[in-house]
Amino acid sequence: MDASMLGIERLLNEKIGVYQSLIGLLEQEKKSLMASDVDALWRFAGRKQDCAREIEELRKKIMLELTAMGIQHGLNPATFRVEQVFAFLPRDDSRRLLDLQQAFLAVKTRVHALSRANKNFVEEYLSVLDDMIGIITSAGKAAKPYEKMRGPDNRERANLLLHREV
Repeated sequence: MDASMLGIERLLNEKIGVYQSLIGLLEQEKKSLMASDVDALWRFAGRKQDCAREIEELRKKIMLELTAMGIQHGLNPATFRVEQVFAFLPRDDSRRLLDLQQAFLAVKTRVHALSRANKNFVEEYLSVLDDMIGIITSAGKAAKPYEKMRGPDNRERANLLLHREV
């Protein structure tokens, strides 16, 4: 394997490492969501942004390596996929990196699953809060369910305390 291929392999390994760090962050974030630890959630948001910046830098470096190999790739650093990188590599080299590609896809799939689970948790939590607030304030209710059914014959009863003769 030539130096450029070794460079791409190193960068992909670094990218896998960043995604593994992101997995750890997302797992910790889930615990903080369950504990309603807002301060920790803000810290995790900052650390996730740092990971996103690292991933973007690694993407740019991978593209530079492809360019150094003389490959006219036309890839956008914000949108390209690792599979596209492997498609540009010579067959022999891309076969050797197949395990690396599979490891990368597995870790990326795990990140997406954890991220989706955390997002769903937040959405459900907010939905429950919204329902509770609606119940407390009776927002959006047209009529109270038992208001019209005050007696067995559905007629309003007079307040017996006020209408009693003494």
